Amino acid sequence: MRYLPETTATMGSYLLATNGNLTDVFLTAGVYFANRMLGLPRKFSAIGAAGAVCAGELAQKFGLLPGTYDPKDLAAAAVGAGLALGADKLISKIRENKEGGLVEALD
Repeated sequence: MRYLPETTATMGSYLLATNGNLTDVFLTAGVYFANRMLGLPRKFSAIGAAGAVCAGELAQKFGLLPGTYDPKDLAAAAVGAGLALGADKLISKIRENKEGGLVEALD
């Protein structure tokens, strides 16, 4: 099944690479929120989520897991942890400020 015409083969490769990196961002964020649901503190959840995804990537580098090592995936894990931590803090501020809403929570 073909999704892109042959003239966009290079762009298709770019989209696949971007999709892989986005997967690592969302995977790390998912691990972060799973840790938070278990009651772990924010900083530990962020470090643990990024560390787990990075450990998997390094295991690929050394042949312990199947897959292709990509150093950009390490950065994607850090971005995912940072975005999840930021979203968690913003959501907490909004919940604490029940009357004011989003505008006052961002001040």
